[in-house]
Amino acid sequence: MKSIKEYRFWFITGSQFLYGPETLAEVEKRYILSELQRLGGNKSNVAKSLGIGLKTLYRKLESYGEESSDGDD
Repeated sequence: MKSIKEYRFWFITGSQFLYGPETLAEVEKRYILSELQRLGGNKSNVAKSLGIGLKTLYRKLESYGEESSDGDD
């Protein structure tokens, strides 16, 4: 049996595909990175907006290869 992260999702608006197919992990990554951009790179605010801990956010960013060493929160 596949885990939920192995399933692919399609995002459809009208008759156009916006994104797809994506795994749940890819959807999560895209959303986290878009929140990071929307909130000007402030990781503390991103973690709060996502409802996750700051350590969890740093761990996810590191796994994406997006972790910066500048330490700006």
